[in-house]
Order: sequence, then structure tokens, then C-alpha cells
Amino acid sequence: MFYALYLLPNIFFLSDMPNICINIIILFLIIGQSCKVTKHEEDSVVMVKHEEKKKEIYIRKKTEIYIQKNLPELEQILIESGLVKIRDYDSSIQMDLKYACENNFLKMNLYGDLKEGYLQEPVAKQLVKAQRFLKDTFPQYSLVVFDAVRPLSIQQMMWDSIKVSVDQRSHFLSNPSFGSLHNFGAAVDVSIVDADGKELDMGTAYDSFEPLAYPALENSFVNKGLLTKQQLENRMLLRRVMRKSLFKEIPTEWWHFNACSNKEARVYYSLIRNHTLKRKTRTHLDRDGKVNICFKVQIKVSMSQIELNSPEFKGLQVTSYKHKGLYKYVIGDCKDIASVYDLLDRVNKLGFSDAFIVAFNNNSRIEVRDAIELMP
Repeated sequence: MFYALYLLPNIFFLSDMPNICINIIILFLIIGQSCKVTKHEEDSVVMVKHEEKKKEIYIRKKTEIYIQKNLPELEQILIESGLVKIRDYDSSIQMDLKYACENNFLKMNLYGDLKEGYLQEPVAKQLVKAQRFLKDTFPQYSLVVFDAVRPLSIQQMMWDSIKVSVDQRSHFLSNPSFGSLHNFGAAVDVSIVDADGKELDMGTAYDSFEPLAYPALENSFVNKGLLTKQQLENRMLLRRVMRKSLFKEIPTEWWHFNACSNKEARVYYSLIRNHTLKRKTRTHLDRDGKVNICFKVQIKVSMSQIELNSPEFKGLQVTSYKHKGLYKYVIGDCKDIASVYDLLDRVNKLGFSDAFIVAFNNNSRIEVRDAIELMP
């Protein structure tokens, strides 16, 4: 560019008039070429600045993590896994992490010094919306978080620590082989507290294993006088604000809400496998199998086969399957918990007092709790 301006007087004074036009054209070609070089240089500068900015952000993030090294190891792992602290998005949400103390059904502190709940960022934002919906109607109330992300290794610890036989554990916990949306940071256990921090009465304690905790059976328990209308209204309030922010409840725990399906979580989020840096966790969660859940009522078990039209089945439409070396006889093909409980009540009234609910995925027997976790 500067070279072209330097030539300008020479072009006019040293050239004949007929050649002026040609010289002017040459001049503009030189200027144009100079501008192209300058534009290229500007693009290069912008690119360098962009790379420097990316590097600066990367260094800042690593520095932030380094500064936070005084945090509990579990919290460091959650941060480095990309999860976010719920109260960084809304400090009014209360925390009462039940597995960070001994006030839980295992009577064990599984989270150590962790005091804050962590979730995937979109899930944390959903929870903030639920808090706002709650406070819009009841400013004196607040959500309280009992559990948020739960590394799969801790799920395994819970599985190994519960003092019941292996074949009974799935009545109380999700099998680590199937996992839970908690393991992705895509589920949260919550309730509501008033201005004094007192929990609203929901009819049962958190992590209760009794059917009274089942949302699917609430109307039946209200009719029987086992659940009060106020307790039901409190549960309905919790569900309303969570549903408005697109959480979904499950049929067996009034406190548990999923942000998405198990299938969606595996697509969009990373599984939080470990709560320590050294621990390795084996899991079958990476299997991409199709899910087809149904619930049945098992009415009889026998070492030898029984004719399906036998009078001892009292005219019920019975099917059988073999499991653990025994012949087992079931009725029904229900897709939800409420329906299968209604069926169980009818079967009990026919005299099958030992009948109980069983679950299947693609015709393979699995535990009821695992079936609920796997449902879309």
C-alpha cells in the first residue's frame, strides 16, 4: 500500500498523457494487491487472538480446578466431569444430602465431606425453574435436595453394604448393573421445607421402602385412611412444580424425579463412574439393549409342572416360566405399577395370599425396582 502511494507522483510526472490511464490501472492493481495482503494479515491476527482466547479459557478453568484442590476429592471429580453445583445457580435451594451423613437407611456416610449437590447443567437449570415456580405461589417454601448425582461406585457400595440377601437387595436399591439416572447426574431427590426449614409432611420419610411411599397407590391409601388429604396435597404440590420444569416422577418414590429417560441420558451425558480417582467400577450400563418392561403377579411356585387348566388356579388365565430350577406361575401383563397392584389385590381376595409382583424385560425376569429404573 505504501509502495503504491510512493509511485503515484512518478506515474503522473514521468509518463506521457496517453499512458496515464494504463499507469492508473497499474496503480489500482498495486493498491488492490496491498489491500489483500493487509486483509490476510488481519485474518491471521484474529485467528491468533481466538486461539489465545481459547488457551486463556483453558488455563483459567484448569487454574480454577487447581484452586479448588482443597475441596473433597468427590467434589473435585464432579467438577472435572463437567457437573455444576446446584446452589451456584440458585442459592435459595436448600441442601440436606442424606448420604453425606448417617441419617439414611444404611446408617453410613457415603459422600464424606461433600455438602453440595451436583447435577448436569441443564438439569440444575430445570431445578432452578422448579424452585421459582414453587416460590411464585408459596414464597415461604423452598425445595430441599436429599440426593443429586450419585457415582456408580457409590451405588455399588450401597449394594454391597445393605444387610439383606443378594436376591432381596433389588427390593431396596437399584442394581448397579442397571444403574440409575442418579449415576448420570440426571435425577434428583427432593422435598419441600417451610420458612423454618421444616419438611412438609409427605406421609413417609425419605427413602421409605413401604408401599405408602408409592405415588401410584396414593388414592387407594387415602381411601383407606392411611394417607391424609394434606399429605397428598403436599405431594401433589411437589409434583406440580417439578412437572412444570419438565421433571418426571416415578411410581414408587414420591421424592424421586428424572430429568430425562435412561436412553436419553446415555446419549447426552457421561456416566459418573467413580467417587475416587483410583477406584475402577465394572458395569453393564454400556449395553444398548432394547427395553420392554411388563409386570405380572406370581401366584404359585412348584418343583414339578402343573397343568395350566388345573382347578388349583381357580379359573385364572395362567402362564408359566422356569426360573432358578423352579416352575413359576403368573397372571397378567401390566405396563405400570398401579395396574399390577390392583391385580394383586384381586388375586389376594381369591385366596392367593402368598402372591407377589414380578417384573420382566423382554420376557427375562428382573427385579421390580430395576424394571422401574429401566422404564422409558
